Amino acid sequence: MLSNNSEGEKQFHVSEIVYCQSDNNKVHVWFLDKGHFTVTCCLSNFEEILKAYGFFRIQQSFLININHVDSIRRSEKKVIMKSFPNNEIHASRESGYWSSFIVAWESRAIWPQKETQDENIAKGAYYTSVKRIMEPEEMSA
Repeated sequence: MLSNNSEGEKQFHVSEIVYCQSDNNKVHVWFLDKGHFTVTCCLSNFEEILKAYGFFRIQQSFLININHVDSIRRSEKKVIMKSFPNNEIHASRESGYWSSFIVAWESRAIWPQKETQDENIAKGAYYTSVKRIMEPEEMSA
């Protein structure tokens, strides 16, 4: 639950948070519905609580939910969130934030398995050997 004097209280599920953005002593929490809620505190407080839920700090002012990342631009160190495609979040160039995020990002990826040349040769050899033992009429079927 979040609360502040002007907006009251807001209950939510952690999975609804897309990212948190700090602005001096305030933290703006952005949600899937593109709404936000502002509280007075430090981003490090959120980081400590949310890191167990897949949140990564990618710069001094941003804590992002890796579950809501749409894409990244490695060469530019930018992250694009699913619910906010026009809002590119720039990662820090000076710290390990980006490196930690990339390791987590890659660990979630499904990488196609590349076949080695030996495996391809073996498959070709198998196909050739099967073709040799089949009768000509079986091959045309």
